[in-house]
Formats: sequence, C-alpha cells, structure tokens
Amino acid sequence: MFAVVQPYDIVQLRFAPPGAANALVAVDAIDVDATRSLTPGERIEIAYAPNDPRSATILGSAHTHYLRNAFGLAGIFGGFALLFAMLMFWGLWVARRTRRKTRFRRQAIVTKRHPKAIADCVWRLSIESSLRFHAQKRRLSMH
Repeated sequence: MFAVVQPYDIVQLRFAPPGAANALVAVDAIDVDATRSLTPGERIEIAYAPNDPRSATILGSAHTHYLRNAFGLAGIFGGFALLFAMLMFWGLWVARRTRRKTRFRRQAIVTKRHPKAIADCVWRLSIESSLRFHAQKRRLSMH
C-alpha cells in the first residue's frame, strides 16, 4: 500500500429503487473526510440516474480524489523525469569537458614529441607567406 495525496474510501451501497423487486448493489468512491465517517448500516442520501441505478453517488460527499491523486502522481513522475534530465545533462557536460581536456593533452604530447617538426613547418609557412607578401608589394610599387 502507498500513500496518496487524497485518501478515499470505496463504499458499497445496497438500496431498492422504486418499482424494483430486489435490492441493488452500487459502489461509490468518496474522499475520506475527517468531519464525516460512514458506518456499516447507516442510512444515507444517494443520487442515481433512473436508467442506471448502479451508478449511484452519495450526496454530500466529495469526489476530488480522482483529480488530486492524478496530479499527485503526475508530480511524482515529473520530478523523476526532471531528475533524470538533470543527470543526463550533467553526464553530457562531464563527457564534453573530459573530451576537451584529453584533446589538449594529446596536442601537448604531440608538441613535446616532435617540437622541431612542428616548429619547422610553422617557420617555413611564415617565411613563404612573408616572401609572397613582399614580392606582391614590390610589383605594385613598380607600376
């Protein structure tokens, strides 16, 4: 058994509608109210549709447990969904952060293993681009 937002009782009613030969049994679910409690054999007022007397309801009792308990259950599942989403985003954040750190570590390892090869490439590119720039500048100044 588990706790619900709005406790309720399932009440079995026995009554004889006008014109019926035998007593009928109906069932109604009502909110538990601290001010009113039903006892077996107590006479109560009921309302029912003439074409469906088994759908009788107890007059003066509340029937809010349907909606309140549904919202309570939705709140519980919503809380679990929110917690799951937060854990997913945290996991993605940690994975992304770890990937970045390992990428920078790999770059540092490559630089430490081959410092001359990388430096030579960078130096050569910078000299070639500066030579092109100066040659183009000389051509423009001659015209």
